[in-house]
Parts: sequence; C-alpha cells; structure tokens
Amino acid sequence: ATAISRSTQGGFDEGHGDRNFGAGIAGLVTAVALQAQGHRCRVYERERPEPQGMGFIMMPQGLAGLRSFGVALPDIAGGVPLHRYRHRNAAGKIVGEQAMPAGAFAVCRRDLMAALEQALPGDGVLAYGAELDTLRFDASGHVAAVRLRSGERIQAGLYVGADGHRSRARQELFPHWPMAQARVMEMVGITGNAQVR
Repeated sequence: ATAISRSTQGGFDEGHGDRNFGAGIAGLVTAVALQAQGHRCRVYERERPEPQGMGFIMMPQGLAGLRSFGVALPDIAGGVPLHRYRHRNAAGKIVGEQAMPAGAFAVCRRDLMAALEQALPGDGVLAYGAELDTLRFDASGHVAAVRLRSGERIQAGLYVGADGHRSRARQELFPHWPMAQARVMEMVGITGNAQVR
C-alpha cells in the first residue's frame, strides 16, 4: 500500500478519517493497522473479491503482528504448518530447499482475507462497487479530494492507494510511468497430507 497524501496540516484529519482504495491483502492490512492506532478508516473496492486465489506463506513474526492488530487467526484459519520449503523446477526436480522457522504456516488467500475483514468494524467500513476514478490536487500538489466512478467526491486526512496492478491511484500520480505486468509464473499449493512436509 502507498500513502497518496496526508492532510496539509501535517497530521491526520480526524474530521474526514482515512480512505483506502483497494480491499485486497494490502488494503485490508493497512486499514486494520490504522484502526489499531485509533484512526477511522473506510475501504473502497471496485468489486467484491472472489473467494479464491493463491496461498501465502506466513512467518511467525507476521502472524504475531496481525494478532497484535486484533486479527483473530484461530488455528491459522485452517492453514497448514510448514516445516520445509522446497522449490522445484518445471520437471519437478528440487532445486532449492530450506527449513522453515517454527510457527510458519501456509494459509489460503480467502481465509486470510476473511480474518482481516472480520477485524474491521462492521459499520460500513468496507464499500464494494466503489472504484477510484480521479485524484484532485491542490495548488501545492497534495491530494485534496478524490472522485469515484459513481461521481461521489471524497475528502480525507490520508489517502492510501492499494488498488492493485491496475491502480488508478498510480496512474493519476505517475501518468508517464506505466507499470508493466511481470511475467512470473508461480504456483502455491497447500496440502494437509502428513506425508508431504
């Protein structure tokens, strides 16, 4: 997640709260962390994410950090404890291997997102169908307001762009710096088979 702008008064504008654009992992973690620090936050997302996707390797420090922000991860949301990490090439040959620290888990994206959403208050913090359209800048170059595709105008003390690889925030801030999509193929599998470690 990237902070687009802070209030020009040098602090958070509590009258308007904080606005995150993107309800993926980065946007939700940012909202949970801001909330844990006492900030009022609202998260806008263009569409409700599908309950699918890759898995994540969660290290003990990351899990402890999430718990410190109030994210409930009972039994790591059905995740699988990891003991060794093995990297295989396309032929299936192991080309790298290392021991994982005690407490490392693999967790499905949908389970992690569900835990993050549950850590947010249920009073309209998440707004789906709300896509960022344009940023409005003041004379000093700070973001003064944003407009959603619906035409709604939003003001905040902090704007956070976590709206993914098709980021409107990045396009608005850096129009001549296109983000090329990486050509990386990655497969993450999670198995509960005791034989596979």
